[in-house]
Amino acid sequence: MTDTLRDTWELEAEVTALMSSTSPLPGLQELLIRPAWHSAAACRNMGVKTFFPPEGASVNGAKSVCRRCAVSDECLKYALANPSLKGIWAGTSERRRRALRKQGPAATISISKAPIACSG
Repeated sequence: MTDTLRDTWELEAEVTALMSSTSPLPGLQELLIRPAWHSAAACRNMGVKTFFPPEGASVNGAKSVCRRCAVSDECLKYALANPSLKGIWAGTSERRRRALRKQGPAATISISKAPIACSG
């Protein structure tokens, strides 16, 4: 199977899962246009339910994946640069990313060097 065909099937599966989910949905553009680093992400091919949990649900599974990801710094930079993104990115929630944006670039550097805590 070609990579393009596999990517198309994976995208279709993700869109189908999102459509049946009650959690906030990422924008269509975020689903269709992914950054180059995403192909090396630990979350690649995992599906979306873990990273877009319903409000109040545990995010420990997503954070666990993010802790072992080789591209979490790139992911965090991307998430901070795109405030409209929903869900868990680089082990951070939307609320955490808002706080990091308010703290400025120094906070971004310090979080990217620190281990990600599983606090839910």
